[in-house]
Amino acid sequence: MKPFQQRFEDAIVLLENNQPVDALAIASELVEEEPDNPDPAILIAMALYKAKRQGAAMLVYEAAIKRAPNRAPLYSNMACCMIEQAPEKALELLETAEELQPMNINVLANLCSVHCSLGNYDKSLEYAGRCLALDPGNHDATYNSSLVLLGLGEWEEGWERWDVSLGNKFRKEREYSSEEYRWNPGLRKGETVVIYGEQGLGDEVMFASMLPRVKDTGAKEIIVQCDKRLEGLFRRSFPQFTIEGSRGSEWRDWYPRVNAKLEMGGLGKFFAPQAFAGPAYLTADPLRRKQWRVLLDSLGDKPKIGIAWNGGSPNTGEKKRSIPLEQWKPLFAGIDAEFVSLEYRDGERFPFIHDFPWATRTQDYDDTAALVSELDLVISVTTTVVDLCGALGKECWALVPKVPPWRYAYEGEAMFFYDSVKVFRSKGDWAPVMQEVVDAWNKRGICEAEQRVA
Repeated sequence: MKPFQQRFEDAIVLLENNQPVDALAIASELVEEEPDNPDPAILIAMALYKAKRQGAAMLVYEAAIKRAPNRAPLYSNMACCMIEQAPEKALELLETAEELQPMNINVLANLCSVHCSLGNYDKSLEYAGRCLALDPGNHDATYNSSLVLLGLGEWEEGWERWDVSLGNKFRKEREYSSEEYRWNPGLRKGETVVIYGEQGLGDEVMFASMLPRVKDTGAKEIIVQCDKRLEGLFRRSFPQFTIEGSRGSEWRDWYPRVNAKLEMGGLGKFFAPQAFAGPAYLTADPLRRKQWRVLLDSLGDKPKIGIAWNGGSPNTGEKKRSIPLEQWKPLFAGIDAEFVSLEYRDGERFPFIHDFPWATRTQDYDDTAALVSELDLVISVTTTVVDLCGALGKECWALVPKVPPWRYAYEGEAMFFYDSVKVFRSKGDWAPVMQEVVDAWNKRGICEAEQRVA
């Protein structure tokens, strides 16, 4: 058997190579051999965190801190397990870590992250600056500060920092040919360029707002590779490009002719140096719209309002971005309308909410776009349908958590990218927000009545 230290180092290499299960097995053996040594326990916690078992990792970190209370990285690592679900507690841990090691790069980077999660944007940028002064290439501080800058509308610098996130689990980088390079518009002429989606469906819709700005680049051909669900919608809306709905698929026969590539999120650096909110740029299928017009008219004369109440995933703020239907009751009581579900997954339902799963739980987003286009209004939490509304120019009222995703901006009623979306911001409680929405609806009705009389 290898010596203790050699196996310890082997486990670290496994963690660096994203093999947490194998690292965990070695670390468990090391704990049995030296139960009073905190280092193997720390390895176990790191492996559990890498394996997305944050709860178990927190318990092990807590035990390790009791054994080695003066180790700043322990507090910092434990905080990483809690930033998403309990940022206030994570901040307490990081402040302890900072007291122990005020110049620790990882501690400073994590403080940048937690302050961003708490909405303390000045503090987040302050810690990013301190971290980058010590480590100019620090990935975490660069990326987290990019979110702050973008949310504040400081896009030129924000997009520069945003680039470091390319290739992570949320922004997958594609490979097409052995000769390709990352596109710099206008730098070379006569090339075949592919612009590809690298994030979720909502992000593709959002970043597509910059495609109309892609002009006079000198490219011979521009291919937009998108999610299959967006292919029809994008082909109709962007006839100037070749649309390929093959994102996430295996090799395609057009790959060898690609000279340059750029992820959709990379368009901002070249085509949106300043924050903007623009008009519609996607066009729903006219025939499907007519079908929905007939169906919605059959529900009666009341306004038809689409709603979505679930947003995000466990790793993207689902808890703070979703509003259980029970909390929508004041809105249902205060607005006399027919409500239509725009939920894209099965779940909680109210009997009086109309649900058309063939339109919302579909593999062709043209179905959803046609339905949304024929509604009178959409009221939604921060999820993909908000981006769809903005892209279609459909009026949408977005219910935004206290600390929102950056695209919703950090203050005001406007959202970046779209001029048809109005933001209703929570201060930590959704009840006042629901009342604001009801009041806005009533005011809207009064204004429309006055316009008819005039």
